[in-house]
Amino acid sequence: MRFARRVGPLAAVLAALLLATSAEAIPTDPPVAPLTPADGATLATDQAGIPVTFACPVYNQAEPQTVEGITFTFLGGSADYFAEFATSSQLGTDGRLLDTARVDLVTPQPSNALPVGTCGGIMKSDQAVPGVEITPGVYYWQVVRTLSSCLGCTPRYEAGPVRSFTLRNDVTLTVDQPSGVYSGYDHRFAVGAKGVPDGTDVVLERRRGSGWTAIGRGTARGERAAVIAPLPRGKQSVRVAFELGGQRSYGAPRSVTVRDGRTARRQTTRGDDGAWTGRAEGAPEASSFRVVKGGREIRDLKLPVLLGCPNPGPTGGTILLRSPGVIRLTRVLVAPDGRFAKRQPDSKGVAEVTGRLRNGRLSEGTAALVRGECEIGGGWSAKKR
Repeated sequence: MRFARRVGPLAAVLAALLLATSAEAIPTDPPVAPLTPADGATLATDQAGIPVTFACPVYNQAEPQTVEGITFTFLGGSADYFAEFATSSQLGTDGRLLDTARVDLVTPQPSNALPVGTCGGIMKSDQAVPGVEITPGVYYWQVVRTLSSCLGCTPRYEAGPVRSFTLRNDVTLTVDQPSGVYSGYDHRFAVGAKGVPDGTDVVLERRRGSGWTAIGRGTARGERAAVIAPLPRGKQSVRVAFELGGQRSYGAPRSVTVRDGRTARRQTTRGDDGAWTGRAEGAPEASSFRVVKGGREIRDLKLPVLLGCPNPGPTGGTILLRSPGVIRLTRVLVAPDGRFAKRQPDSKGVAEVTGRLRNGRLSEGTAALVRGECEIGGGWSAKKR
């Protein structure tokens, strides 16, 4: 509340006048006006939040009052506007979106990127409804501005019209062209997951007859994912699927030729058999394993890694703590071209390793480990002793 002029002895009179003011708009005031998106628009889910804009001009929070020949005005500005979002268009007795349906409340500030008199707000997750900005569905929003009131009195507001928008998953799902896929062996499929929120599962599916069957899954990170899965011999069709908020999206099918792993010419030999040692990126200790059966199997893999674990920060955010972890795999099959991939879930989480053995060295290595909220994903390398 701002006064055009301060007059101490009149404070009690002005307070009484303010208390008596109506919650209706002052006739000379511009209306509460939402701008974008258009009512009923369809928008893409977005991890960064769903933006809206609205007019936020200067207005009267109460009728101008003239006392003893002096006129007092009570002006509100951009800081007195806010936007509310809800899953229902139902209004409460105060004319605002029903409190029990609200998913977010934003008190915006003017932005240099917006014209003077225009403000922006963002619908983004809060603690009560996590993931609202990435959850498809119909949402309602309303612009509200405050009206003057006395200290300790019930706050009063002026609400604008209710608008709606529909969120849909706007994602692009692709499977990179795989190389050296052999029947009888797991293969690492690189997946493009543009628009998929971090930490969300994507599923690799194979066509079987007239339908599709899930054969593996991975977690999106930075719009990429990796899925470890086997395929039978012959020409196969695969695709990626993703589901969020009841909406399921699919990538275009990709044809994959799977060679017979029993008859393919093998590139690993008995010369690869023996003890190997290496290290994961940033790991405090070395890894170890044995190659056996003429380069056909990896045995007793022990791969120390350094996990990143979120921890509440001193100012309310999160900090990343480092914690040691170990990937342990008893047996991993090596394909004829030297590539290997293994995904092993257990009661604590999941471990994944991939790589390629060639000429006494391990290349193309990736290692991932999830233990509760702690996880690591990175490269590793090794060589024969």
